[in-house]
Amino acid sequence: AGDEIEYSTWDCDLAGFETSPVTALCGPGVREAYNALLTLGTRIKRAELCGWRKTDDEPKVRAYLANLKDAARREQGRNGFEDMQKNRDSEIRALGLRPETRETLCTEQLHQKIERDAALARKALGFKDR
Repeated sequence: AGDEIEYSTWDCDLAGFETSPVTALCGPGVREAYNALLTLGTRIKRAELCGWRKTDDEPKVRAYLANLKDAARREQGRNGFEDMQKNRDSEIRALGLRPETRETLCTEQLHQKIERDAALARKALGFKDR
């Protein structure tokens, strides 16, 4: 019984990505692209809350997703992207839009980090610089 090994993630290298479940995020660039979608979903919602400059990220993400050939990956990406926006809605409602909420969620330091992360996400998805 002591020799049992419990796996919490799919080993893409060992098991191969051709037969992996879509949730394993196996394949060249798949995990990076999924994380980029989550990052941009977060950036869009935070920008709305904080009054930061709007970008053309949302239509670019939707076009990117529409062009994915694998329907399961397309659905997974769309759900992740939209969930990040919904989660931010819940966070905002829970905290309310009091001035101290904006001060906590909209600091300049956080803004800079989110913008850096968003720039890397755009690059990961192959979006052109603005």
